[in-house]
Amino acid sequence: QTHMPGTNLRVLLVVSLAGLASADESAVVTTAGGANVSVSLVHATSTPALPGGALVLAAAAAACSAPAPSELPPASAGAFALVMRRGECSFDDKMALAAAAGAAVLVVADTLSYNSSAAGTPPALMELSDPCSVDCAEGEVVLNASRLDALSRQDVLNGLVAACGSRCAAGVCGLAGGVPPLPGARRACCAEDARLDMGITLPHPLPAAFLAPAAAHTLLSAATAEPIAAGAVIRFSQSGGGGGSKWDGSATQILAMGVTVAAAASYLAAR
Repeated sequence: QTHMPGTNLRVLLVVSLAGLASADESAVVTTAGGANVSVSLVHATSTPALPGGALVLAAAAAACSAPAPSELPPASAGAFALVMRRGECSFDDKMALAAAAGAAVLVVADTLSYNSSAAGTPPALMELSDPCSVDCAEGEVVLNASRLDALSRQDVLNGLVAACGSRCAAGVCGLAGGVPPLPGARRACCAEDARLDMGITLPHPLPAAFLAPAAAHTLLSAATAEPIAAGAVIRFSQSGGGGGSKWDGSATQILAMGVTVAAAASYLAAR
């Protein structure tokens, strides 16, 4: 058998380089009251780099329709980032809506939405729009009737952090099904902490970022959610490269290991 250490080296180089690009970014939200809150996000690498400087935050109440004029800042406020909830339509559709609204950046927030979230709806009757957005196998807590009665609608929409957030990787959870042996009780299960690099395919897109559930609820809660309070701003981190990719330091170690293994393979093949 003929040994080809050069081929081995090329394979190891490809493996090590596969870990180089990371779309992870961060941002600081300054609320209308002056508090600063950091959130992690995932830059959509098919879109331009996230801008520097402060952008006004605006939030669309609907997940997939044009924001109302009252939800947008006045022209005098300058450039703004539009937050839209995930779901109900494609990321491309949201991008088109954000561009048409005049936004400088699209931020898609992966929040837990409920079909019965109108004001006055008791938590015991609120149902998730997508039951698969939570996974009880990752963690759950049972809320009896008295604990449910003590919750507000906003507690539920903000991810029940006080009730079960410490049990979940995402830091938030949502109301799931009932518990047959306990009349009036509900299970609260962990939200899936999906981190997506949105596959935006529209030509000339805006810069865009995705907020996983924990970050989405942190941002919305900090900014006095639904809608975000007037005066809140966001500042994106600067990754120093177009497209937002960052060097993953672990790839250096993988590369060094690859070169060492290839060199050893070449030595043994020559014997």
